[in-house]
Amino acid sequence: MQEENKSSAKRPDERKGSKRVNIRFEDDLLNQIYEQLPDNPNENQRASTPKIGLSDWVKDACRKKLES
Repeated sequence: MQEENKSSAKRPDERKGSKRVNIRFEDDLLNQIYEQLPDNPNENQRASTPKIGLSDWVKDACRKKLES
């Protein structure tokens, strides 16, 4: 019974109104995204890119796609 409760219990990082989804990216696409992120070692690229992480970048891209 305890095993069932552990697997069905909410994780501490879960939030109401959102879901965690695992997505597999092709290596080429992921590398292109990482080049746009602020931790990219290319200083010129970093200066022109807002400081966001991969999750924020993907959510922003999805919102833009839905608006178009």
